[in-house]
Amino acid sequence: MTTQATDMLRALGGNQLSASAKTLGASGSIDFAQLLEQARAGDISSGLAVRVAPGAGVELSSEQLGRLSAAADLAEAHGAARAAFMIDGKLVTMDVASRMVTGTITAAETGVVQGIDAIVTVAAKDAKGAAGVIEPPSAMGAFQPMNASLMDALARRV
Repeated sequence: MTTQATDMLRALGGNQLSASAKTLGASGSIDFAQLLEQARAGDISSGLAVRVAPGAGVELSSEQLGRLSAAADLAEAHGAARAAFMIDGKLVTMDVASRMVTGTITAAETGVVQGIDAIVTVAAKDAKGAAGVIEPPSAMGAFQPMNASLMDALARRV
């Protein structure tokens, strides 16, 4: 991988990524396509901590925050920018790029929750597997919109 490509990965939060033997190409460089597939499969961890915004009205244990961190990595790899995470019977909203829990969603009354582009299920602490992503249906087929947070991060590096 070139220095420029490495710098771009670090700008996207990949400074804690380590190349596994699966991602190294024949020349010893990292295969970005394989790295992206590993991220989408939940095999790569960014190590970025999840925090709860002041006034969000959400209480989470450090163990739950750790599971949310892995789930946020998965959501980001799937292009989510603002997602709802189902964890231990709670439904919380998070700004995925900043890893900030912003609130909770309850079923106490009928309402519309706007601005959510994915629903992420987080496995129980004793379950095998970290999380799954339910992506919204798209009438665009193969022409998916670009991940805005990715585009912003890349634009800042130019």
